[in-house]
Amino acid sequence: NAGADDLTQRQANPFVVRPAFVNSAGGYALGVWAYEKGYRKAVIIGSDYSAGYEHIGGFCRVFTQAGGKIVQEIWPPLGTTDFAPYLASISRDTDLVMAWFGGIDALRFVKQYAEYGLKGKIPLMGKGATVMDDILPGQGEAAAGIVSEFHYCYLTDNPENKAFKEAFTKKLGRKPLAYEEAGYASGQVITEALNITKGKAKGEELVKVMRGLKVKAPRGTLSFDQFGGPVHTIYIREVKMVDNEWQNVLIGSYPEVSQFWKWSPEEYMKMPTYMEMKGKWVK
Repeated sequence: NAGADDLTQRQANPFVVRPAFVNSAGGYALGVWAYEKGYRKAVIIGSDYSAGYEHIGGFCRVFTQAGGKIVQEIWPPLGTTDFAPYLASISRDTDLVMAWFGGIDALRFVKQYAEYGLKGKIPLMGKGATVMDDILPGQGEAAAGIVSEFHYCYLTDNPENKAFKEAFTKKLGRKPLAYEEAGYASGQVITEALNITKGKAKGEELVKVMRGLKVKAPRGTLSFDQFGGPVHTIYIREVKMVDNEWQNVLIGSYPEVSQFWKWSPEEYMKMPTYMEMKGKWVK
């Protein structure tokens, strides 16, 4: 689940195979989706460190290239307990607020966004961790209607996901999260590669086999690019009440999304990193 972009980009290691996700990649699909739905101006808000810049940056790059505009950047520190000063500063001259927070920060932000009276006035969008399935019960109705992206949607209807959910819930007594699906997919990649090599685990040979796989994971088809980054479907989800609980419901999908989106790796890596772009999205 190490999502840092450059692990399979500018600082790529020939022995890395990453079945989970790349921080910025899901934002490309969400940026396109938002623009296609008619949004033209966005306020961005996220945790003030490298992961926040990458998660939000992917959205910004595609959204602005499509013609959208970032009107404000807000970066609360990790561990913020009171988001009121940041919520008060949000420009009302926007079509949406695009957010990325994780864990307890995400729980607090979504609840306080609603408590502050912004819910229903400015649509809130987010990267997947902002409405992770394990914090949705705590966020409750405050999360209703939030649109997000992720490489995994619990409600994805395929035989692999059905079997995974049943086995996981039987063993651990709770729903699997996207992070645990990534661990499961990693096990699939290792197993399938070892089956091909007949149990031989020589580094370069095993990595080459892994990067050449196309695995039917619970999320759907998973393959890899030349740097070991994942190529998979990015799901667009909306929080709705299903079976008497708040869940992320599939409302769209973008197949075969890579960490380089529509650019070649060479074109992509000539662009500024998302850490370099912090503070420069507002034009």
